[in-house]
Amino acid sequence: MMSEHVLDSRHTSSIRRITEHGLRWRVMVETWPEQDAYRGRLLFRREMADRVEGERIEQDRESAAVLYGHSRNDVVASAHDVTEDQLRRVLYSLG
Repeated sequence: MMSEHVLDSRHTSSIRRITEHGLRWRVMVETWPEQDAYRGRLLFRREMADRVEGERIEQDRESAAVLYGHSRNDVVASAHDVTEDQLRRVLYSLG
């Protein structure tokens, strides 16, 4: 039942929007407790306005757990510190 507890304690926060290759992405950070600290990963979600019915849409993308902090707020603050160029590089690296 431990895995259910971890899934229930995940939290997602929007941090900004970026445009890459003409597509708009909402960038979020997902955080969760891990032992005595918090971990986080970046999530990239296509904006709904870019989604056209019947068109093949690029998959939403998720990074590995790349952020770390002593609190959830530390992780979210670290995500806000990632520059737009760095976010684009992460997005590009994910496919």
